[in-house]
Amino acid sequence: MIAGNSAIRGKRTIYLPSIMDNNTYSILQRSFEDSRGEDLVVDATYLGWADSRCAAFLNSAIDAWAANHRSLTVVKSGVAGAPPTEVSLSELSAA
Repeated sequence: MIAGNSAIRGKRTIYLPSIMDNNTYSILQRSFEDSRGEDLVVDATYLGWADSRCAAFLNSAIDAWAANHRSLTVVKSGVAGAPPTEVSLSELSAA
């Protein structure tokens, strides 16, 4: 996972790996903790699979950001050069 500044409305971005499992959970958690208090974009373009623990963490993060009146947007890019589009977690799990 890589965190950095995004061209998407100038928000901090976390890029998810292709597989999110127990091995990546602590990195995921740390990335979100480091982004607390900021508007956040989660780029799930390359995500192919997430275990239930990581999926539950993403759901709780969305709730936590909303409770703190910050935005957390999950996006996925399509065709090269096309802007990323917002997706729901259920759309990611169907992919």
